[in-house]
Amino acid sequence: MGREVMVAHTNRLLQLMRFEQVSIRLFGLLVAVIILSSFYLHSRYTLTNVQVFAAFVIIYAALVLWGWLRMKLLLRFSSDKLYRRYVRINFLFIFMTVIGLAIFVWGTVIQNFQNVTYSLLGTLIVLPFLYFEWWVNERLKKIDPEHVTNQDIRQYRRMKKAGEQ
Repeated sequence: MGREVMVAHTNRLLQLMRFEQVSIRLFGLLVAVIILSSFYLHSRYTLTNVQVFAAFVIIYAALVLWGWLRMKLLLRFSSDKLYRRYVRINFLFIFMTVIGLAIFVWGTVIQNFQNVTYSLLGTLIVLPFLYFEWWVNERLKKIDPEHVTNQDIRQYRRMKKAGEQ
């Protein structure tokens, strides 16, 4: 029989907060590099549609990497098979959403979606992801009461901010 791995809620919360802080800093650095290089290429009159799409692909690759690393972190918290299955399904949905956004951006770059309202199409890609993320978090909380939801992270952030002021 496998050893049951359970990590306390507070420990999970602290690990996820640290992961979030590092991710935000690295993602901000990546976006800054892309923006600065885009401004440079634009000033040299060499910015093409393919380069714009490549910048978005790099950002989307970073989002997939973030989802993968977050999945690996969550898998360390519990060895319950159903918990692990939902965590993997959540990553799969993140991956599919990123692919959908990449297709949307590529279609926009090559101006294939001229007859479709951009905001509507973008919303149709993002809204199911938001709902599914909430749904999976609810299932994970039922399976493992120690699971840290996005709401737990927001509450912790608010309490920490209120305590520092």
